Amino acid sequence: MSAARTRVLGLLLLLSGAFVVAEVVTASAWTGPAYSWTGTVISELGRTDCGGGGAVPACSPWHGVINAMMLAQGARVVLAVAVGLPLLRGAAGRLGVLTAGAALVYGAGIAGVGLAPLSDAAVAGSPEALRHGVAALLAIGGGVLVLVLLAATLRRDHPGAALLAAVLAVAGTAGGAGFAVLPDLQGLTERVAVYAPIAWQVVVGSVLLVVPARAASRRGPRAVAAP
Repeated sequence: MSAARTRVLGLLLLLSGAFVVAEVVTASAWTGPAYSWTGTVISELGRTDCGGGGAVPACSPWHGVINAMMLAQGARVVLAVAVGLPLLRGAAGRLGVLTAGAALVYGAGIAGVGLAPLSDAAVAGSPEALRHGVAALLAIGGGVLVLVLLAATLRRDHPGAALLAAVLAVAGTAGGAGFAVLPDLQGLTERVAVYAPIAWQVVVGSVLLVVPARAASRRGPRAVAAP
């Protein structure tokens, strides 16, 4: 890929970290029982009404921040796939295309969670709960699957990125398993699974932004000015 395209891809990947910022901002407005980063799932930050069932209901007044961020992150993933497809295809052919397809599913899941947030209507068995659950599964499971595929896709041409993807895929899988068996730590285990693909994107995005600049500086001023 060209240096300019590489920088755009790097920026798009790096922006995945904005999701964590949106979490912190949304949680800062939380009212009711203290928000637990280890015990409360991310989706509760996007809840559009007050819940919890206790004497003092838990409310997320700034739920629009995290829900809008999920929509933006879904769109960002689609753009990153469009920009990075030549790299994936060049690295592993059809497997690269499969990786791109899985990334699109991952992005759709993230956006879907923002479009179908938790609410009083999202009770077990309701269409609202089904939509939210499917979207969350695509976002979390899809993110881990993308890491697995990236580890295979990039192992020849970009072994460092592939190794990082493999390590984070293991962490994400462990987080997903922990979510199922550790109900008191669902906030923590869910975040391990969710943050795994985000961490990969932030690290690789940072590298992609730095490498073209270093290469240009070694080539000299004329290379920097070239398109």
